[in-house]
Amino acid sequence: ISQNGFFRLVDSNGSVFYSRNGQFKLDENRNLVNMQGLQLTGYPATGTPPTIQQGANPTNISIPNTLMAAKTTTTASMQINLNSSDPLPTVTPFSASNADSYNKKGSVTVFDSQGNAHDMSVYFVKTGDNNWQVYTQDSSDPTGTAEPAMKLVFNANGVLTSNPTE
Repeated sequence: ISQNGFFRLVDSNGSVFYSRNGQFKLDENRNLVNMQGLQLTGYPATGTPPTIQQGANPTNISIPNTLMAAKTTTTASMQINLNSSDPLPTVTPFSASNADSYNKKGSVTVFDSQGNAHDMSVYFVKTGDNNWQVYTQDSSDPTGTAEPAMKLVFNANGVLTSNPTE
C-alpha cells in the first residue's frame, strides 16, 4: 500500500480498524487475519467472471479450502532456434535413445488428467532443407515410443510456412 491506502479490519464485535501493516495469516477458520486476530475485510465479488461490487458492505475475506480440479494440458508452446545449416542426422531412423538421430532436444512440463506433472521431451530432426520433423515422448516412460507430433517447414528466409498444429 502506498500513499493514503489502508487495510480495513474488524474485530469480533464488528468494530472497524485501519492499518497499513500488510502482514496477514490464515486463522483456524481460514479467515485472513493480522497478528492481533483482526479480520481483513474487502468488497464482495460476484458474477461470472467475478466482479468487485464497490459500494457494497465490506465482508470478511476468507480463503476456501477447496482444490482446483485437475486440468489436462492440451496445448504447449516453445520458443526455439533451429539452425538451417545443421546437417541431417547421421543415424536413421529417429530414436529418442540415440542422440545421433536428432538435431535438437527440448522439454516442456505437461499435466495429466489427475494433475500429475510430466516432462515431455521434444525432439527436432532435420529431414531436408528447411524441413524438420518433431517427435514427443513422455520422459517418465523412457521405454515408450516417441511419437511424430508435427512437421515444420520454413521458407528460405526462415519463416515458418507450415501449420505447426497439424
